[in-house]
Amino acid sequence: MDVHPGISHVFQTAAFRFGHSLIPPGIYRRDEKCNFKATVKGDPAIRLCSNWWDSNMVMTYSTLEEMLMGMASQLAEKEDAVLCSDIRDKLFGPNEFSRRDLGALNIMRGRDNGLADYNTVRASFNLKKLKSWNDLEAINPSLFKEAHGKELLKRLKRSYRNSIDNIDLYIGGMLESHGGPGPLFTSIILDQFTRVRDADRFWFENTENGMFTPQEIAAIRKITLWDIIVNATDIGSDAIQKNVFFFNSTTDPCPQPVQLNASMMMPCSYLKGFDYFEVRIGKISVKNYPR
Repeated sequence: MDVHPGISHVFQTAAFRFGHSLIPPGIYRRDEKCNFKATVKGDPAIRLCSNWWDSNMVMTYSTLEEMLMGMASQLAEKEDAVLCSDIRDKLFGPNEFSRRDLGALNIMRGRDNGLADYNTVRASFNLKKLKSWNDLEAINPSLFKEAHGKELLKRLKRSYRNSIDNIDLYIGGMLESHGGPGPLFTSIILDQFTRVRDADRFWFENTENGMFTPQEIAAIRKITLWDIIVNATDIGSDAIQKNVFFFNSTTDPCPQPVQLNASMMMPCSYLKGFDYFEVRIGKISVKNYPR
């Protein structure tokens, strides 16, 4: 059977950007004894909006191990249709000469790629087309039942000229999200990963290529991200939980101090740029060179 492994536009441009809703405004750091580390400015975490593209500064005061252990303890943002402020209107931080909005970028990217509208893509994945705004409310009732949800619905109608057939794919898919991707994004992501797996004749679970025995396949399946982190870093085996994607506060080590909020950290830095002629190479100052 011929299976196309190519990455679909609807996957790369809309559905797999669902994960942006999980990003917190900063990153906790800690050691193996559960001591969480503040920044040099006294913030409880490294704030994203002030540190985009500044890995040299971040790693001067941090280690990879501290960041991995901190993230293992830190809870992500809710899986919903909301993006935190550090990526919504402060992307990509002080080293960019214009602050951008990741949500707006995702919408524009879909239009630049010529994606079909939300309802059309639903139909292409054998999902029922929505006929009214009430149908959209029915998919994710918890989002629209509160006061802010009713205001959101009003703005959607105004932005899309009261036509549900005008909704951008990214917006429609995100509005379905409640504790995980909604029906459409789930279908798109499942289709993509299934095709990538089934089209790869060297996939480790493909018994017909003769690469691995059933026993070896079973052993590979047991390898987790915990195994990789513990074997590739100096983090002790008991310093992070076995399933690093989930945290159980009653059994796992080092729960986070509190769910991180932007208000707990210093305001984002102002815009700035690099002076490339200030760079020093050895004892020679590039700034002294004629321009």
